[in-house]
Amino acid sequence: MIPKESKLRLNTSSFGSLVPQIEKSYPGMLMKLVVSPSSPPSLAIAPEGLSLAPMVDLQAFAILPNSSLAPLFVLDVSTTISATAALESNKIIGSLKIGRLELSLKHSDVGPFSVQLVQAVMNYFATNVLVPQINARLAQGFPLPLPAHLQLSNPVLQPHQNFLYFGTDVHYG
Repeated sequence: MIPKESKLRLNTSSFGSLVPQIEKSYPGMLMKLVVSPSSPPSLAIAPEGLSLAPMVDLQAFAILPNSSLAPLFVLDVSTTISATAALESNKIIGSLKIGRLELSLKHSDVGPFSVQLVQAVMNYFATNVLVPQINARLAQGFPLPLPAHLQLSNPVLQPHQNFLYFGTDVHYG
Protein backbone atom coordinates (compact mmCIF):
# COMPACT_ATOMS: atom_id res chain seq x y z
CA MET A 1 0.00 0.00 0.00
CA ILE A 2 1.28 3.47 -0.83
CA PRO A 3 1.44 5.53 2.39
CA LYS A 4 -1.06 8.40 2.61
CA GLU A 5 1.74 10.92 3.19
CA SER A 6 3.43 9.95 -0.09
CA LYS A 7 3.12 12.44 -2.92
CA LEU A 8 3.17 9.63 -5.47
CA ARG A 9 -0.27 8.12 -6.09
CA LEU A 10 -1.17 5.27 -8.39
CA ASN A 11 -2.78 7.40 -11.07
CA THR A 12 -1.78 8.75 -14.47
CA SER A 13 -1.16 12.25 -13.10
CA SER A 14 1.48 11.06 -10.63
CA PHE A 15 2.92 8.48 -13.01
CA GLY A 16 3.00 11.18 -15.68
CA SER A 17 5.93 12.77 -13.87
CA LEU A 18 7.84 9.52 -14.51
CA VAL A 19 6.44 8.72 -17.96
CA PRO A 20 4.94 11.91 -19.49
CA GLN A 21 3.20 10.03 -22.36
CA ILE A 22 0.88 8.33 -19.84
CA GLU A 23 -0.75 11.50 -18.57
CA LYS A 24 -1.00 12.92 -22.09
CA SER A 25 -2.82 9.83 -23.37
CA TYR A 26 -4.88 9.07 -20.23
CA PRO A 27 -5.25 12.24 -18.15
CA GLY A 28 -6.49 12.00 -14.56
CA MET A 29 -7.17 8.25 -14.49
CA LEU A 30 -6.48 5.64 -11.85
CA MET A 31 -3.97 2.92 -12.63
CA LYS A 32 -3.62 -0.77 -11.91
CA LEU A 33 -0.34 -2.69 -11.63
CA VAL A 34 -0.26 -6.45 -12.14
CA VAL A 35 2.80 -8.42 -11.09
CA SER A 36 3.30 -11.95 -12.42
CA PRO A 37 6.31 -14.28 -12.54
CA SER A 38 8.07 -14.34 -15.89
CA SER A 39 10.11 -17.42 -14.94
CA PRO A 40 10.49 -19.71 -11.94
CA PRO A 41 12.51 -18.04 -9.17
CA SER A 42 15.92 -19.32 -8.22
CA LEU A 43 16.13 -20.37 -4.55
CA ALA A 44 19.39 -21.13 -2.77
CA ILE A 45 19.76 -22.31 0.81
CA ALA A 46 23.13 -21.72 2.45
CA PRO A 47 24.42 -21.52 6.04
CA GLU A 48 23.99 -17.75 6.01
CA GLY A 49 20.31 -17.97 5.02
CA LEU A 50 18.03 -18.20 2.03
CA SER A 51 18.54 -16.37 -1.23
CA LEU A 52 15.81 -15.86 -3.80
CA ALA A 53 16.18 -14.37 -7.29
CA PRO A 54 12.68 -13.65 -8.64
CA MET A 55 12.01 -12.38 -12.15
CA VAL A 56 8.61 -10.82 -12.72
CA ASP A 57 6.66 -8.88 -15.30
CA LEU A 58 5.05 -5.67 -14.07
CA GLN A 59 2.11 -4.69 -16.27
CA ALA A 60 0.64 -1.20 -15.94
CA PHE A 61 -2.89 -0.30 -16.99
CA ALA A 62 -4.98 2.86 -17.00
CA ILE A 63 -8.48 2.29 -15.63
CA LEU A 64 -10.86 3.87 -18.15
CA PRO A 65 -14.14 5.56 -17.15
CA ASN A 66 -16.10 2.43 -18.19
CA SER A 67 -13.83 0.37 -15.82
CA SER A 68 -12.05 -1.40 -18.67
CA LEU A 69 -8.25 -1.48 -18.68
CA ALA A 70 -6.00 0.21 -21.21
CA PRO A 71 -2.54 -1.39 -21.36
CA LEU A 72 0.31 1.08 -20.83
CA PHE A 73 3.54 -0.88 -20.57
CA VAL A 74 5.22 -4.06 -19.34
CA LEU A 75 8.49 -4.01 -17.40
CA ASP A 76 10.87 -6.88 -16.68
CA VAL A 77 11.82 -6.66 -13.00
CA SER A 78 14.55 -8.67 -11.29
CA THR A 79 16.23 -8.50 -7.91
CA THR A 80 17.76 -10.63 -5.20
CA ILE A 81 16.18 -11.23 -1.84
CA SER A 82 17.99 -12.64 1.17
CA ALA A 83 15.96 -14.03 4.04
CA THR A 84 16.54 -15.42 7.49
CA ALA A 85 14.15 -17.64 9.39
CA ALA A 86 14.02 -18.81 12.99
CA LEU A 87 11.66 -20.53 15.40
CA GLU A 88 10.26 -18.77 18.43
CA SER A 89 7.83 -20.72 20.62
CA ASN A 90 5.46 -22.36 18.15
CA LYS A 91 5.97 -19.69 15.47
CA ILE A 92 8.29 -19.24 12.56
CA ILE A 93 9.71 -15.71 12.33
CA GLY A 94 11.98 -14.08 9.81
CA SER A 95 13.30 -11.04 8.06
CA LEU A 96 14.35 -10.18 4.56
CA LYS A 97 16.60 -7.79 2.70
CA ILE A 98 16.07 -6.83 -0.90
CA GLY A 99 18.75 -6.03 -3.44
CA ARG A 100 18.47 -3.32 -6.04
CA LEU A 101 15.53 -3.71 -8.40
CA GLU A 102 16.64 -3.90 -12.04
CA LEU A 103 14.04 -2.81 -14.59
CA SER A 104 13.91 -3.01 -18.36
CA LEU A 105 11.16 -2.04 -20.75
CA LYS A 106 9.65 -5.18 -22.28
CA HIS A 107 6.76 -3.54 -24.15
CA SER A 108 5.12 -0.12 -24.29
CA ASP A 109 1.75 0.97 -25.64
CA VAL A 110 2.57 4.63 -24.91
CA GLY A 111 5.86 4.80 -26.82
CA PRO A 112 9.43 4.34 -25.69
CA PHE A 113 10.61 5.81 -22.39
CA SER A 114 13.57 5.54 -20.04
CA VAL A 115 12.94 3.31 -17.04
CA GLN A 116 15.71 4.90 -14.93
CA LEU A 117 13.38 7.23 -13.01
CA VAL A 118 10.74 4.50 -12.57
CA GLN A 119 13.50 2.20 -11.30
CA ALA A 120 14.72 4.80 -8.79
CA VAL A 121 11.20 5.37 -7.44
CA MET A 122 10.50 1.64 -7.21
CA ASN A 123 13.80 1.03 -5.38
CA TYR A 124 12.96 3.79 -2.90
CA PHE A 125 9.44 2.39 -2.36
CA ALA A 126 10.68 -1.20 -1.95
CA THR A 127 13.43 -0.25 0.51
CA ASN A 128 11.54 2.32 2.58
CA VAL A 129 7.92 1.12 2.48
CA LEU A 130 7.45 -2.44 1.27
CA VAL A 131 10.32 -4.26 3.02
CA PRO A 132 9.71 -2.61 6.43
CA GLN A 133 6.03 -3.61 6.26
CA ILE A 134 6.92 -7.18 5.31
CA ASN A 135 9.58 -7.39 8.03
CA ALA A 136 7.12 -6.10 10.64
CA ARG A 137 4.76 -8.94 9.73
CA LEU A 138 7.55 -11.52 9.63
CA ALA A 139 8.72 -10.40 13.08
CA GLN A 140 5.24 -11.18 14.46
CA GLY A 141 5.66 -14.69 13.12
CA PHE A 142 3.38 -17.35 11.73
CA PRO A 143 2.08 -20.21 13.87
CA LEU A 144 3.33 -23.65 13.00
CA PRO A 145 0.50 -26.00 12.06
CA LEU A 146 0.53 -28.43 14.96
CA PRO A 147 -1.90 -31.21 15.85
CA ALA A 148 -3.95 -30.71 19.01
CA HIS A 149 -2.17 -31.40 22.30
CA LEU A 150 1.27 -31.30 20.68
CA GLN A 151 3.84 -28.85 22.04
CA LEU A 152 7.34 -28.13 20.81
CA SER A 153 10.24 -27.25 23.07
CA ASN A 154 13.81 -26.28 22.23
CA PRO A 155 13.00 -25.76 18.53
CA VAL A 156 15.91 -25.25 16.13
CA LEU A 157 15.83 -24.06 12.52
CA GLN A 158 19.24 -23.94 10.86
CA PRO A 159 20.05 -23.30 7.22
CA HIS A 160 22.77 -25.54 5.76
CA GLN A 161 24.05 -25.93 2.24
CA ASN A 162 20.95 -26.80 0.14
CA PHE A 163 18.66 -27.72 3.06
CA LEU A 164 17.00 -26.41 6.21
CA TYR A 165 17.42 -28.41 9.39
CA PHE A 166 14.39 -28.42 11.70
CA GLY A 167 14.72 -30.11 15.07
CA THR A 168 12.69 -29.99 18.26
CA ASP A 169 11.65 -31.85 21.34
CA VAL A 170 8.00 -32.88 21.16
CA HIS A 171 5.61 -33.15 24.09
CA TYR A 172 2.20 -34.72 23.74
CA GLY A 173 -0.44 -34.27 26.36
